[in-house]
Amino acid sequence: MAKQTLNVGSSANDGTGDTIRNGSIKINSNFEEIYNSLGDSALFKQSGTGSISRTVESKLKDFVSVKDFGAVGDGVVDDTAAIQAAVEAANGKAVVFEGGKTYLISSELSFSGIDISLWSEGAPATIFLNGQNDNGLRADNTAFSSTTLSSSTAKYSRTWTVANASGITPGMIMEIKSDELWYYDNRGLAKKSELHLVESVSGNDVRTYLAANDGYDTSTETVTVTFYDPIKVNIQNINFKAVPQLNTSSPKFALQILYSSGARITDVTTEGFQAKGLGLEGCYGAKVTRHTGINCNYWKTGYGAQTYGCTNTVFSNCYYRGCRRGIDISGGEVISLHNLIESCVNDGGGYSSNGDQWGLTDSGSSIGA
Repeated sequence: MAKQTLNVGSSANDGTGDTIRNGSIKINSNFEEIYNSLGDSALFKQSGTGSISRTVESKLKDFVSVKDFGAVGDGVVDDTAAIQAAVEAANGKAVVFEGGKTYLISSELSFSGIDISLWSEGAPATIFLNGQNDNGLRADNTAFSSTTLSSSTAKYSRTWTVANASGITPGMIMEIKSDELWYYDNRGLAKKSELHLVESVSGNDVRTYLAANDGYDTSTETVTVTFYDPIKVNIQNINFKAVPQLNTSSPKFALQILYSSGARITDVTTEGFQAKGLGLEGCYGAKVTRHTGINCNYWKTGYGAQTYGCTNTVFSNCYYRGCRRGIDISGGEVISLHNLIESCVNDGGGYSSNGDQWGLTDSGSSIGA
């Protein structure tokens, strides 16, 4: 049925317009057509066998657009507050950026204890940091609880008996750290340590998916066990770029993710952040695919990407250029274990932030520990 248009006449009470009855009929016809199209409560039904009806409002809340919070994406207007608000409101649901647009930020985007999912469709969106004194994006989490091993754990065992496993649930990250130094580290920093994912809990016995990499004797060492309820992070088809940072005593990073399980970083470019492009710390089972890191050239760090005290990280088909080191597998007091680098390339050469030149075969321009 075609839209019904009311004839209001040429002037008041001139007898040329619709009568009240005819006008009401047309209005009802228009409403009936809208109702027949949208249904009760404006229902949406996906095509395909087995789909169910949902309200349009429910469907629209499946994801959050940064435009919902006022982000412009013209590379001029400061979108920091809009992006921060969108991610916090989404709380793990997908936050969508418009492909091909540049979103200007003036300070670090910082999130603690919430899941994060960022993506753009089609051409990648760019988050551009306009400043020298800030990082790009940081996502972290605080410890759920901390306890100690109450009995010794043999190497290759999957069961750890702790003093207090109250509240611990499957899927939590478990960080093991002895007060004894790790015998393979001559820096005097790394401890006998490892990172695990909890599979099950029975009383104070915690079972992990992977076996112990080392043995721990509670009669001679104190072993701290810290649990984290991990955040979920998924970033796809987003570029993080910055005004090239000058030689500084406080270099910055593009992305830093702490205590996440199963993080996914896919088709992401980081450029212009001197300290590191991507940092993973205390993460379990992260997968980084087609990450490109450019100009991470701080002379002391300068990592295209780094795992720091992580387990089961996979880097696949990544590319690094102008970085002091392409991928750094490292750790502080907690060591990194069972990490895989496959089909990745680091273009050697270039200059560090203090002006030193790296040769094409310089060991400083490398991929590895």
